[in-house]
Amino acid sequence: MAHSLAASFSPAAARRQVTNVIPSWTSVSFQSHRMTSVSIRSRQRSLGFKICCSAKKETVDKVCSIVKEQLALPDGTAITAESKFAELGADSLDTVEIVMGLEEAFNITVDETSAQDIATVQDAADLIEKLMLEAPPKESEWLRETLRKWLDDEYCPEPANVDISSTAARSYRESLIARQSDLGEILLRMVGDLDKLSYRESFHGPFSAANAAVRLIAQRMEESLPDE
Repeated sequence: MAHSLAASFSPAAARRQVTNVIPSWTSVSFQSHRMTSVSIRSRQRSLGFKICCSAKKETVDKVCSIVKEQLALPDGTAITAESKFAELGADSLDTVEIVMGLEEAFNITVDETSAQDIATVQDAADLIEKLMLEAPPKESEWLRETLRKWLDDEYCPEPANVDISSTAARSYRESLIARQSDLGEILLRMVGDLDKLSYRESFHGPFSAANAAVRLIAQRMEESLPDE
């Protein structure tokens, strides 16, 4: 079954439809008969990643700031990439709190083994960027599997759902690598990528599939927010 949107796609037309789905880039809500209402608060969350061999200066500087705050160091205390936590007066409990602060600030999860290997600011910054680099393929694979199940459950399993979910996941991964965190822009890019597929034998279309994918992403973001 052909979807009405599959026949043609233009960024301008899609952008007009996006405004009906995402009225504000800082406050986003979605509702579907198959999903509970999802609300994205105005807190900005980084979805972007940069491929690099060592941590960039911004990451190191942010780690320095977090370490200084966690250890309550006096103003004027010099902290550099080579600074060792132990030399700054951190004990094992302080180190745990530093790692927790880094997890919250960078939206990452550090396993116990990796945490034990962190001795300096540079160690922490390098690990952070390594974890952030690994996130795009993990997140895109999550979307591929989750969207495929949603498409199958929405109407019925069909071969086109495999291509739709794979294309949406690839588009999302490219958005993450490009450091794109705006859900509206992610949606527009995904619609454009999905529009290249054929929907003659599908109940879905590029915009409906992309809209479903972004709702799933938004729901995942909401669930990952720490309780306040």
